[in-house]
Amino acid sequence: MRIGVIFHNLQDAKNAIFDYMKYHGYSYTVTHANKSRWRLACRIKEPLRCDFSCVVRAYAGGAEITSYESSLYVILVTARWTLDNGIKN
Repeated sequence: MRIGVIFHNLQDAKNAIFDYMKYHGYSYTVTHANKSRWRLACRIKEPLRCDFSCVVRAYAGGAEITSYESSLYVILVTARWTLDNGIKN
C-alpha cells in the first residue's frame, strides 16, 4: 500500500485495503467514511503510539490513496482484537 495507488471506485479501494490489512494482520478502525473520503487509523493508536493511518479520496471515475503511514503493530500485539473485527467497515 502506498500513496498514489488508484482504484476504479471507493468500494474497490476499500476491498483492496481490507484484504491488505487482513493479510498483514493489522489492527485498525474506520474513523471517517462517506462517499468522497474514507479514513482508517490504528485501533490502539494512543497506548502504543502507532502512527498508522490511510486516507482514500473518491473522485469522478476513481479513488486514490492520498495519505498513508505504515503500521508498527499486528493484531497479535492487540490483546482483545480479532481478525474478524479488523475487517469490518
